[in-house]
Amino acid sequence: MSIELQLMINVIVSTMPYCILAYCPMLKYLRYKKWLVGIVIIISEFVFVNSSLIFLKNGINPRYSDVITSVICLIAYALCVKVDFFKLVFFYFFTAAYTMIIRGSSVFITGLIFPDSTLYYSIENSITQIVFFMLALPLILIFYKKTAERILDSPESGIWKTIWLVPAFIIFLIMMFTGSFDNDITKSWKFFITRICLLICVFIIYYVLLRSFDVLRNSAMLEERAKQAEAINDLQKAQYNLILKRIEETKMARHDLHQHLNLIQAYIDSGDQEALKNYLKMYKKTLPIDTSQTYCKNYAIDVLVRYYAEQARQSNIEFYTNIELPQEIAISEPDICVILGNLIENALEACQRKKSGEKFIRICGKLINENSISITIDNSCDEKPIKEGKEYRSSKRNEVGIGLISVKNIVEKYDGITDFKYENGVFFASILLNTT
Repeated sequence: MSIELQLMINVIVSTMPYCILAYCPMLKYLRYKKWLVGIVIIISEFVFVNSSLIFLKNGINPRYSDVITSVICLIAYALCVKVDFFKLVFFYFFTAAYTMIIRGSSVFITGLIFPDSTLYYSIENSITQIVFFMLALPLILIFYKKTAERILDSPESGIWKTIWLVPAFIIFLIMMFTGSFDNDITKSWKFFITRICLLICVFIIYYVLLRSFDVLRNSAMLEERAKQAEAINDLQKAQYNLILKRIEETKMARHDLHQHLNLIQAYIDSGDQEALKNYLKMYKKTLPIDTSQTYCKNYAIDVLVRYYAEQARQSNIEFYTNIELPQEIAISEPDICVILGNLIENALEACQRKKSGEKFIRICGKLINENSISITIDNSCDEKPIKEGKEYRSSKRNEVGIGLISVKNIVEKYDGITDFKYENGVFFASILLNTT
């Protein structure tokens, strides 16, 4: 078999499986149809093969073409996948490091089995690579399945601007200590053990990062819940102060009422009906408008909704409610208040950003078959919210919104369902919680 053909086969074997592997965690985040992404991969392979052949014909080690093709592959990756760029770079370098370790290990095994094979891109090496890839494939797929989505949906986007340097540094170490594919080097146990140790390091680092992100996410959720609990506490204090104020006003009103009754009695005794009518007319104008409204029988929910209703009124936002929930519910008050607080706050902010047209918030809550609680919050919205993967980005920060993730986590705790969608200028948030 000619050297050129062996090189072509080896380039395809060394790149295409891993290129496909890099897209596996991203299938839910593709910008285009899968068949279009497949065409991009095929075109990339065409570039890989031809660049390697050009280097070979010009007396240059074909491995140097890996640098050019890697950059091209990264650009194609970024164009095809809709994920935070630095998260994408992290996964790309992680897969690249994994690829380099498997390729190097296969070269070592080839040297042991086929001692007469002198080319790193020989057909024997290609066969060994295929075997290595197939043996390791179940492990890497299980690993990706259990971890990739948790990282891709993580709200901590700022940290990714530096975390991608970790797999990049692993690649640097691979090239520094085991970069050469000379026969004397690749056939040594030092070469093989170094690559295996680096592979273990890759997975350990990935695992530690994953645990760290879990801690950060849980911390963010606890912080969000503490924030909502503090807000509820402040609202309850405000409600208590309002009650005290009303008590004082009632005391004063009783005193004033005594004076009003004396004056009314005087008008009656004098028979001055016209003066009495004028006085009563003026007195009615001094009475405060009764603006009190009960939104829900549950006290915590009522206080929360009343607060946002006042915020909506001040922003000239129509606020409709139909919350038919009892005083006692099977969902803990902190949980239900975190859900409602986040969703209503998001709806309020969306309406406040709306430049023209009708501004409204519609809230509905009710029991379903005494075993479930249904909550829907609809609001007018100027622009379609931006999604990153399965999560919506925050309008206040350039990253995934923690509030909605907190809502989803609470709903999952109650084996519930969340559904968020945007249609014709309206954002619909629907929650179903199981109480049993």
